[in-house]
Amino acid sequence: MIKNETLIQNITLEGFQVVQGQLFKNERSPVMTVYKNEVAFSKEAHAALNNCAAIQILVNADKKTILIMPSASTDENAIVWERQLKDTYVPRFRCPGLTRQLYAQWDLNIRYRYKTDGRLVRCERKVGLLFDFNDAKPFDGLVAVREDE
Repeated sequence: MIKNETLIQNITLEGFQVVQGQLFKNERSPVMTVYKNEVAFSKEAHAALNNCAAIQILVNADKKTILIMPSASTDENAIVWERQLKDTYVPRFRCPGLTRQLYAQWDLNIRYRYKTDGRLVRCERKVGLLFDFNDAKPFDGLVAVREDE
């Protein structure tokens, strides 16, 4: 029988550094979801735009992208999401006129909702979030689906 003492090597901590715990935190990316009658954003999307009080939503129908930019809450096209955050975990906005156009133009299946990650971009000296729906994932309830099946 082999004794454990002969298998375990003694070392020193010289040269080692402690890894910061924050490096292991689950960082979630900003997400936008398009439903048949509404759009929703993750709390990470709100945080990525420095928790601004309002946004503008800009759609590029040809490229299947949506850009959200911080906006003054007094702007006529502003969407105030600060109030939405108090009521729900995920800021959701009812806008069937917009979403039904997106479903039709982008040939989306009305039975599913579509989620995509956003990325920070700079546009006209402002930071915004760009959501590319060319890579959107369809969901039926909580389950991701493959549309090609």
